[in-house]
Amino acid sequence: MEFEVLKKSHVKRNIVIGVVAVLIISAIILNFTSAKYRATDSVPIIHSEINYTPYDFKVMAMYQESDTGEYTEIEEMPSSGYTINEEKSYCTTDNVNKDENAKLYTLSTGEHVFSGLKRSSKCYLYFDEELMAADTILTGKDIQIRSGFSTPVTEETTGVMYQTTL
Repeated sequence: MEFEVLKKSHVKRNIVIGVVAVLIISAIILNFTSAKYRATDSVPIIHSEINYTPYDFKVMAMYQESDTGEYTEIEEMPSSGYTINEEKSYCTTDNVNKDENAKLYTLSTGEHVFSGLKRSSKCYLYFDEELMAADTILTGKDIQIRSGFSTPVTEETTGVMYQTTL
């Protein structure tokens, strides 16, 4: 007489181990993917704060006007000496149409203001060098030199400024 040993089936055990492994992996993935939305930051704006999730508002690009009048991309927002170009700067919520409710401007104190933004706003900011009052007055003027101011001017002088030699 010969005895034969029957092998035990481990199918149930393998199924339970597989289900437990899938649950553990799912919990790890869920924890890491939702972690970035848990952090919130505060941004000081004028005299108040807005709490936002870091992924809600994005500055897609910033450009600064150069001496030639061209705009070059910059890495850091200028803190002084530059104002936001309100005509060129814009925000979008759908990557196509400009968000007409978003307001981007610089106060006379030099603080940059962003208001009317939505959760998914993506902004493109253009900065112009802040002009001094004298630069604004002299822009587009024809400056001519006169040796003295004792004789009257007889020609057309619209848009002309005179300086004298000492």
